[in-house]
Amino acid sequence: MNLAEKLMEYLDGKGYQSDNISKDYTVAGITFDIVIKHFYPKKEIENPYKLSELYLSKDRREKLDNEEIIEKIRSLNKTRSIVPNINIYEVELIGEKLKITPIYPIIENIGTFIEHVISPMDSNSPMISFFRGHSSADYKLLPSIYRPVKNGGKTIFWQITETGYVFIPYKEYIYREDRFFKEAIRRCPQEFNNHTSTFDQLVKMQHYEVPTRLLDITTNPLVALYFASQNDDIDGEIYQFEINEAAIKYFDSDAVSVVANIARRPYYFEIPVEFANDKKKFNKTEDIAYLLHEIKVEKPHFMDVIDPADLERVFCVWPKLNNPRIIRQQGAFFLFGIDKVKTKPAKFKFNIRRFIIPSAIKKSIRQDLKKLGIDEANIFPELDKVAEELQEQ
Repeated sequence: MNLAEKLMEYLDGKGYQSDNISKDYTVAGITFDIVIKHFYPKKEIENPYKLSELYLSKDRREKLDNEEIIEKIRSLNKTRSIVPNINIYEVELIGEKLKITPIYPIIENIGTFIEHVISPMDSNSPMISFFRGHSSADYKLLPSIYRPVKNGGKTIFWQITETGYVFIPYKEYIYREDRFFKEAIRRCPQEFNNHTSTFDQLVKMQHYEVPTRLLDITTNPLVALYFASQNDDIDGEIYQFEINEAAIKYFDSDAVSVVANIARRPYYFEIPVEFANDKKKFNKTEDIAYLLHEIKVEKPHFMDVIDPADLERVFCVWPKLNNPRIIRQQGAFFLFGIDKVKTKPAKFKFNIRRFIIPSAIKKSIRQDLKKLGIDEANIFPELDKVAEELQEQ
């Protein structure tokens, strides 16, 4: 596998849309190995997209000057009236492993973080920025239900067939999602007394680290920086997502109910794509009929009409502010649909930017964040976390 193929595989694992990726693409007279283009919905811009990430192989990079690369990209932005919104990386394939080094921008401290992340944000834009921080730059943009099981896949579960029980090993939690959901409520019913919708129940489970199809995000970039600055042994990362305010759903949205209730269906649930263009037939198929039944438990008056496209979306959702942690972290969620079959997650279609937090600066960033009131005791307001913080003082 060559560098471009390895990089494409890596980016696919990070959740990028493949149709937004171009190989050997020339920008401002510089040919990059990979360019990720994220579209921007302002009609008045002549070229309606932001070039968000540019990847340059080490061989090509050594023939160019860093400042020349950065200046050309800045000039490109100015001529197109686009807020500077570009990350540039050098990539090198060492054996079977990729080495990715940021050329621009590099987050060195809170000051450069504000310069590259917070300052360019346009308060008059219809777009709202959400953030997510990872302590490891290798972390994938996937909800926990699609992550590998901690025991390496040795656990088994059984499935009823015409010939009897079949025991099947599984490697990702998704194969047990419906059981996780029901068992959490069965074992701790008192925790869900005031959570009547499936989405609210998923939020509650997420709080206690039950694997779900939710991914936590925040509107506060400093909160994301806090999470990215944990673990001093590895580089961290921050993702910035730009989402049109009109596209953000609320906790009681019908579309949110549709996707949330996929959690109740077994792992072999799938979208009957052959009827995707005929909603009447689509909603009469067995899989969809069972899903409709689950939805009507929380919404008895829900019409028997599910839009097939909703099942394959990732929704950004405003939750109820009934959880101290959500309030402190200024949290929201991505709710993942499926990619035709339940064992595959839906793909992102949001604008994405990525920033690397070098491991060497994590400690100083945490110290600066603490001065700004961003520390474990404030982000996790539960008594056990406050106690841990007090013991360290």
